[in-house]
Amino acid sequence: MIPPIVRRAVDRYLAAHHRLLGVPEGAVLVLGHMRSGSTLLLHLLMTRPEVLAAGERNTAYRGRAELDLLARDCFLVNRKPFGRVRYVVDQLNHDRFVPDPQFLLHHRVWPVLLVRRPGPAIGSMARTFEGMGATVEDHARYYTARVGTLTRYAELLRGAGRAPRLITYEALTADPVATLEPLRLALGLPGPFSARYATRRFTGVRGDPSEVIKAGHVRPDQGRAEPVAPALLEAAEAAYESLLAAVP
Repeated sequence: MIPPIVRRAVDRYLAAHHRLLGVPEGAVLVLGHMRSGSTLLLHLLMTRPEVLAAGERNTAYRGRAELDLLARDCFLVNRKPFGRVRYVVDQLNHDRFVPDPQFLLHHRVWPVLLVRRPGPAIGSMARTFEGMGATVEDHARYYTARVGTLTRYAELLRGAGRAPRLITYEALTADPVATLEPLRLALGLPGPFSARYATRRFTGVRGDPSEVIKAGHVRPDQGRAEPVAPALLEAAEAAYESLLAAVP
């Protein structure tokens, strides 16, 4: 637990830091669903020294104040000297963390949509959260609803003249460097991301709880599905296809 006096001191420092240096320039918000690879993507983005994250924070974003708090937490969690970090990152896998989707149009926000094919995604949820009360059918309904929200995010961004960025789990795990190259160019980072990443204090604690994330490198994984009612799987597949269609 970080003492309040330390948080207040860091808040004051960050306010001055923003005024003097204008950094961090922005927040990359990874908008995915459970078991979509959002924790992996967060770690891969941190393979560039200009990018910093604090793991999955499970925090709602409403305005600039939350972006400043994200920056503060990234600095504190990583115990990083306050230098020229250009971007901070968080992963948001539930609708409640973006109460007003218009927030995604904030000039400091870089939304990145992330999706995994429904069969393996739902199967991974069922295995990861087994014994926690949710059924395979619950996970299928969550997937369909969440991917529907991601589609609405994509439509919002397009309507505002901002091209939505969509990454699929399958592409990310097959060739992470090439898959992330367009994002690197958009962010103006000087060098490529890497398929090997450092584990952090929050690895395995904030976000993906499995041992796989602790490997420090990308493991291609097609996953496997679990039996689910055909109607629910059909709805999930339709939601997936709608998202792909919403991003040219």
